[in-house]
Amino acid sequence: CLDVDDAATFDGITFDNGRPANEDLVIQSTVFDCTVNVKDDGADDLVDVEAWFLGQANNAEITHSMNGFAFIPGNTGVVPGATELAVTATDVNAIDAWFDTTSYIGAVADANDTWYEGWTFRRTAN
Repeated sequence: CLDVDDAATFDGITFDNGRPANEDLVIQSTVFDCTVNVKDDGADDLVDVEAWFLGQANNAEITHSMNGFAFIPGNTGVVPGATELAVTATDVNAIDAWFDTTSYIGAVADANDTWYEGWTFRRTAN
């Protein structure tokens, strides 16, 4: 899910007071459910990346409960379950007016939200 290796990225997550705040890396309303959520391969010794990630607003490491429609048969559905719906959404419209205000994380609100159906195409091998 997350692997930080480059010095410039570490600089962005250490919240250096000598740098303008708009240069700090911020990740909010994000959930991880990977085999390894935060990779520590030795380069991460400068910062506890997992603690940094979890210390930001509305981030979590979860076991997903997504279900419903799946773009590829047999894969995880795209409808958030109770675990995803329990994560508080950051109001991204307050960050930039270009974004729509939502009360949920991800692209789909719930099982009644079907905006994504019918606009994708999966080509099968001939």
